[in-house]
Amino acid sequence: MSIRYKIALLFLLIVTILFAIVSLSVYLFSVKERSNTFKTRLKNRALSTARIYVTAGDRNFAVLKRLDAAAVASLYNKSVTVVGFNNSHEYMFSDKPGDSLYISKDIVEKAKKEDEYFFTYNDKAAVAIHYYDNDDNFIVAVAATDLDGREYLGQLKKVLVISLVFAVALSFS
Repeated sequence: MSIRYKIALLFLLIVTILFAIVSLSVYLFSVKERSNTFKTRLKNRALSTARIYVTAGDRNFAVLKRLDAAAVASLYNKSVTVVGFNNSHEYMFSDKPGDSLYISKDIVEKAKKEDEYFFTYNDKAAVAIHYYDNDDNFIVAVAATDLDGREYLGQLKKVLVISLVFAVALSFS
């Protein structure tokens, strides 16, 4: 093999490795950003539910049920649960019947200790928020599937792989 081909193959290898590292970095940073964004959405939904729960002083859940049923596109396959300080499930809602969010005493204790606790429930991202003030003390848990994030990351992966293939092909020619 001539020195010319060796240099060309070495250049191809270096370009491939560099582009692969850059692509992997972009993908991993995007995964982390999507995860953080979705956690923020879950937390905001839990806080909104807590505020409405406190406002409905007589514990009439009609407003919460309307809110949960109407918010179709905000969170997919969502489940919402309010747990009283005595660990009783006071309110439960789920987009899919039979997919209710039952949180364990362990999760309740972690939420009470940390004020917010992120976990996974039935392949869904979830958060439990401890809400307390002078009059109220309860846990709100929200779980949902990040379908938009999965779709975005799938498309990003395709773009990065195609870009890598073209970069290698162009550096070889």
